[in-house]
Amino acid sequence: MFERGRRFPPGAIDVDAFLFGGTKAQSRALAGLKWLAKTGTLGLELGGYDFRQNPQKEPKQAAVLVPTMVPILEQAVQDMYQANNPLWRVLVGLWCCMTGCLRFEHLRRASPMRLSRSTFHFHCNRGKQRGNRAGFDFAVPAVFCSGWPWARLWLKSWQALPQGAQTYSGLPFDAAGAPFTTAQAIKVAQDIFTPHVGADVTSLLSYSFRRVGPTYANLAGWAASDQLALGDWLDTTKQKAQGITMPLRYSGARYTTSVRRKHWLAGSIGVLTSFATWDEIPGAELAKAESTGAAMMEVAIQRDLRTEWQSPIRLRETKPRFNVPRTLPLPDRVEYMIPRKINGKRVSASLRDGARLCVEYQRGRCSGPSPCPAGQHRCAILVQSGRVCGGSHPAKECRENRAVLASPSPEREGTRPKVAAVVLRPRAGAPKASTAQAKEEAAALLPHPKKGPDASDLPPLKRQRMESPAVPVRPPPEAPRRIPAEPKRPGQSGADAWSRRSGASNLEVHFDRLATVGGNSAERPTKIWEGANGGILWLAGLPTKDTASSFPRCDIQLNWMQQAVAARGGVALPGALHLQISITDSTSRDDQWREAWPVIRQTLFTGGSVLGHCMAGRHRAATGQSLLLALVDNISFEEAQRCVSRLRDVEIYKAMAQGTVAKWVRYTRKNSMSGKVWPSPRAFIFTDRSQIHLEVEQGVPLCKHRQGSIASQRLKDVTEVESVEEAQGYDRPFCKDCLQRAAAKPGRSLVEGCGVATFHLVPRDGADFRATLVSLQLNFEFADEILEALVKAKLKNLEEFRYFFESEAEIGVWVQRLNLGDVQGVQTARLRRTWAAVKVFFQHADAGRTKIGESDLDDLLDDTSLRDMKQQFWRRYRTRFPPELYPSDATLSRVTRELNKRLLCVFSVWKVKSLQFQLVTTSKKRRLGDGLFTEETEQEESIPHDWENYLDRLHILLTAYALAPLDVLMEYYYRAKRSVVSLPAHKRLDWLQQRDSEERAVWVAKFRESTKTLGQVVREVFNLRDAHWIAIQSGGPGESTHNPTPKMLAAVTTQLPSPPKLSSFQLGTPVAGKKVARVMKDGKRLCVEFQQGRCNKGAKCPDRHMCGIVLRGERVCGSTKHGAKDCKQKVKA
Repeated sequence: MFERGRRFPPGAIDVDAFLFGGTKAQSRALAGLKWLAKTGTLGLELGGYDFRQNPQKEPKQAAVLVPTMVPILEQAVQDMYQANNPLWRVLVGLWCCMTGCLRFEHLRRASPMRLSRSTFHFHCNRGKQRGNRAGFDFAVPAVFCSGWPWARLWLKSWQALPQGAQTYSGLPFDAAGAPFTTAQAIKVAQDIFTPHVGADVTSLLSYSFRRVGPTYANLAGWAASDQLALGDWLDTTKQKAQGITMPLRYSGARYTTSVRRKHWLAGSIGVLTSFATWDEIPGAELAKAESTGAAMMEVAIQRDLRTEWQSPIRLRETKPRFNVPRTLPLPDRVEYMIPRKINGKRVSASLRDGARLCVEYQRGRCSGPSPCPAGQHRCAILVQSGRVCGGSHPAKECRENRAVLASPSPEREGTRPKVAAVVLRPRAGAPKASTAQAKEEAAALLPHPKKGPDASDLPPLKRQRMESPAVPVRPPPEAPRRIPAEPKRPGQSGADAWSRRSGASNLEVHFDRLATVGGNSAERPTKIWEGANGGILWLAGLPTKDTASSFPRCDIQLNWMQQAVAARGGVALPGALHLQISITDSTSRDDQWREAWPVIRQTLFTGGSVLGHCMAGRHRAATGQSLLLALVDNISFEEAQRCVSRLRDVEIYKAMAQGTVAKWVRYTRKNSMSGKVWPSPRAFIFTDRSQIHLEVEQGVPLCKHRQGSIASQRLKDVTEVESVEEAQGYDRPFCKDCLQRAAAKPGRSLVEGCGVATFHLVPRDGADFRATLVSLQLNFEFADEILEALVKAKLKNLEEFRYFFESEAEIGVWVQRLNLGDVQGVQTARLRRTWAAVKVFFQHADAGRTKIGESDLDDLLDDTSLRDMKQQFWRRYRTRFPPELYPSDATLSRVTRELNKRLLCVFSVWKVKSLQFQLVTTSKKRRLGDGLFTEETEQEESIPHDWENYLDRLHILLTAYALAPLDVLMEYYYRAKRSVVSLPAHKRLDWLQQRDSEERAVWVAKFRESTKTLGQVVREVFNLRDAHWIAIQSGGPGESTHNPTPKMLAAVTTQLPSPPKLSSFQLGTPVAGKKVARVMKDGKRLCVEFQQGRCNKGAKCPDRHMCGIVLRGERVCGSTKHGAKDCKQKVKA
């Protein structure tokens, strides 16, 4: 703490701030704090913290691979190899996990060393256990149980890689030499087993393959040592209980035993592949499998003596075989010789770094300063680890228990010269030896038990491959500058001081500037990929009216910008499906990707073309299309980036340096798989209770294709139609999963104009309905006269357009009134297609909403979600409310589910419960049947129904809506409170309840029909309906008809508390151990350089030159005469 400029011991410790905001590993941090509090007797109360996700949940083990799945795995490997699919090496890695009892992560670090006729030997550079941290060797059978020689074919593909890629390729590598991840391997395995297993395939993990060996060994009754030969050779409690006292790590035949047992396991599994589970294998079959495995093991061991390939030998491999020290012991000069032993312990004349030790100091005779001319004053006793004691005491007083004892000298007559002590002197010009090297050198001189691998542990003639020469790396390009924050406009203050752009909008403006810097313009469309089935991937700039003719025909036009094509001055390409993925917007790109990627994948794999663009096709679109190229071609993103850079002038590195684009791209590449090509649908089918599906086989919908058996896929009692119009006539929603698996290529997909088009071509409603109609016109190509006629009809949104026509016949009559001449028939068809698409779009939305029942909305959230919401509320607003004005957990859960599912309701204010009611109310269980109970509250909250209690309930509900900005909701609350007090007491409740219900009903309508946040909706309605909250009295008999005077309103206003002001206070980097503010609570930014005394800008500096030392709470020093470095205020660290 002194090195960081902090006082020790500290005055106070904020454990809450550290656990909830200072670390991401909360469980580990809590465990460390508990150990520190117990060891140091700190007296911290840590018993109330618990960061486990579900403490009551028992750990679930992955399902083990059954014998019948082994031939399926091996056949899938052979099929993928014949199809030249690099994923076959992923399945080979899982097969090695099964037969070698290995972790998949170790296969990703493996390097080939030797291939024999039966065995493939590898070396992993880093293991998990403590004894394997420096690496370990392992072997797997070189042929499948079916006899297919996978090892020779794998070695051939590995040798075809560049030398630089061979170093880090591992066993399961892709076409570019990069190892596949464990998640990708699991996904591939689940895909191949889905047709045979069905929905249960989700429990299949890489651990399922590793469990095969121990499962069979346990069934066959192998000895403990034989079972350990499949794994890490660790001593267990079971072995010690059986009397195995000698540790197995001392065995010199461990590796050979491991190879024998793995061949035994592979031979035995090949006999049991006809059994569906391990439990149903009878004893006779196990005995037969054991005999077969033993026979095949003997043959494999003999064939392992014949080497087919081996890597060049290196010094690292010979070192454990021949313990040769780096330097030889040499006698020192006679005048510096010390005795061979002192007090029966061996001594050294120098330290490991060559520093000489004083001879007289070891006997306690030299009392001069250290070092003296004779050497350093350090203890010279030699210890068993090979180092010298080096203590600040002489050798005759050393009490080191691990000292090397000298053997007693035989008694002889006469005298003999003294033998010099051992001196380990480094070579001239050699670098200083490290501690690890010193231990290795001492190991060659001292007779202590070996801890490293013995020579007999290694297989004969096994070699490691030679290191590849260093590949010159081109220095990365200069990182682009970050986007500076926009300065504050003079003469404005508060929240409306200047229009704040979001981070995504700033990046959009930045990339637009980079696209045209230096007078550059967009290049012609570039073909960056063409598949075997004819699929093409294009990269281009924004198509305009002038350049649209030079663009190729495409099936999907993919916009990688945040705004629509029409808003940027572009046009929609004719016949193309328009999709949008805003790569710079972190709030929407995940949902857009999940919706668009299945359509893009199916289109490319069925021979369609996808054109991606931004403004110039150099940054956003280049990054996005490189991601698509990496996915469809199954290569790494870096390799895809290099391919695109060779074909087109792009600057992908500038896009990857901004915001979270790089993190999102790598996450998406890692977690998105190319998957399978879905068959083309042939008709529409549905049952009495189902949605409309796309049929690929007799009664089999596209969404259930190859999921389990054919009988489980097929729908019963289906109605089949062939045309889109006939399917839409049944007024049912289409299956979203079927539509996403259908291609967007016209002429090859049955769902053209219904499936993908109806679901994707309809834009979301915005504030300007004309802009929405323009987007529809770009997608469906109806005439400008139709657009203007719809605008003149004063439609407000797509919901009104949906009910503007009752039938398709009415559309024809309506278009006929426009007098469009010869194009009237075509325009009528296009408007009918638009109307049908909007109708199907709302059918999907309605179907998604009706699936959620009222009981689902009332379910309580889990404790973790509720706690996170309350903590987020405190961090954001720094405001607490009393229990009688704070919402209960049930109210919070209901409101949160309504907002997340965009199912906002006009919730009854009298049903809102406070936290106080939750704390004082108990619940009881009522028995409904055997093992079936329900919880019921003993009583309902009974409160008088008056205007004051209504305002309190309304305050609780608005606090629960605090996912929206709190200041907007509080403005609504205080406006209602100010307005209602101007009415007579007996009218206040009815008037308040009516106005509040009407306004919140408008919230519900606008929130459900748009993509705006609740805060934006509340602010818009607040300004729109402000006149409705003016209290007007009727002036009946006995009532006061005069309006309240300004003095009365002022008195009422002063009695009401003002809305809490949000603080903008932010801490910066501490200076001299003191807290320094970066932004004051009124929003003023302090200059960071001024705090250090280095700012020379003076009045031109955009930030304030004021001392930012935090004195108390959010109050700072504020002096303009000095910075934080020179502040004399005495504050706590």
